[in-house]
Amino acid sequence: MDLSPGMLKHLVKKGIYNKVEAHDMSKYPWPFASNKYDGLMCNGVLIYVLLADRDVEIVADRGVHARVGAQEWQTICHTMEEAFRQGTYREGAISGVQAVAQLLKRHFPACRDSANELPDSPAIL
Repeated sequence: MDLSPGMLKHLVKKGIYNKVEAHDMSKYPWPFASNKYDGLMCNGVLIYVLLADRDVEIVADRGVHARVGAQEWQTICHTMEEAFRQGTYREGAISGVQAVAQLLKRHFPACRDSANELPDSPAIL
C-alpha cells in the first residue's frame, strides 16, 4: 500500500509489478478480493535475535525474499552470531542491520514520494 502515485509508477517501471491499482482506502468497500490488501513493496525484514543461544534468524517478506537469496541471509546471520560469540553484541547487531539495509537499498531504492508503512523502532520482546 502506498499513498503516492509516483511510487506506483516506480513499481511498474522497475518491473516489480506488471499491474497496479490505486484506490482511496478510506472508501469502503475496497475493490479487492475479500476486502483484503497487501503492501505493495512487501519489503519488510525481521532480524530475530535469541541472545541466550546467540542465535540469529532473518525473516523477510516475499518481495525481498524473491530478490535476496537464502545464502545472503545466512551470511549476515553467521556474521552476527560470530560477533555475539565473541561478546561484541553492539558491533554484531549494527553490522547485521547495516548489511540488511544495504540489501534493501540495492533492491528497493528509496523513492522521494514513498510513505513509511510501519514504525522503524526495534521491538524488544
